[in-house]
Amino acid sequence: MPVSDISTPREFDAAVARHRFLMVNFTMAGCQPCAMVKPTIDSLSDSPKYSAVGFVRVDINANAPVAARYAIAAAPSFVFLKSGQEVKRVTGGNLQAIVAELDRLQAQAALSGASAKIEFKTDALKQGYDSLNPLIDFQGFEALNVQGSAKSVFKANTPAKGVWSDADSQLMFYVPLMNVSKVHSILIKARSGVVVDETDGETAQRPSRVKVWPNLPSPLSFDDAESDHNPAHGQSIEFSDGSDWVEVKLKFVRFQKVQSLCVFLDGDDEDTPTLVDQIVVVGVSGDSTEVAKLPRDGQ
Repeated sequence: MPVSDISTPREFDAAVARHRFLMVNFTMAGCQPCAMVKPTIDSLSDSPKYSAVGFVRVDINANAPVAARYAIAAAPSFVFLKSGQEVKRVTGGNLQAIVAELDRLQAQAALSGASAKIEFKTDALKQGYDSLNPLIDFQGFEALNVQGSAKSVFKANTPAKGVWSDADSQLMFYVPLMNVSKVHSILIKARSGVVVDETDGETAQRPSRVKVWPNLPSPLSFDDAESDHNPAHGQSIEFSDGSDWVEVKLKFVRFQKVQSLCVFLDGDDEDTPTLVDQIVVVGVSGDSTEVAKLPRDGQ
């Protein structure tokens, strides 16, 4: 969206209220560095790549009260706001730093949007964690022993029947992330009583146990996954009555700098297919400046 020139503090407050993510370009008449960087900032604001970020320009002399609010001492200066709070500042025309912060804000907007679409609202999602599924690198994604579109399990367009294990009851997902992230939990949706073979009426079972490993270079074999009795995280899964969702809270200290996850699922009956409808990875992108403020349950 085009850069809005701010004339009054009231206009500025309205812009802050209107945009969850906002870049404020503090400038000054007669400032040569400001003039040099202006065309690039205008171009960035018009780019659909940053559609979730608002752009405003404030002259520090014409709008001294706004400049004083942020203690602006030099022009150009760029202040980045999230929900009205400053999250980053760049002094001078460092375009690399400006673009990096715009990329980060746009990514946060995508994560927040994905989180809003999740039907299972856990405490973690309410407390500031986001779905990390938009950060999944599907070029490196792998799924083993899976019938159906495995990638769709991590996307919004989950097929009506979900996906299920092929030869036996075990499934494996290798999930690389584009950002180093802190992972809080994994949400699993699995309906009961789903018919997966209409020829003989075979129904699938829900997963009853899960193991998770961070930062493996590739997925484990099923033999290695089965024989590992001390994974980074492992537990039984029990779905509450009337719910198709379960939250798997990971051991926070073991999932601090995660670049990939290997997720192993199994059911009670080794001869029955295990079904999964949706998997959501919940956490904080590694670029976030708010990581330290978030609650750390699951340690």
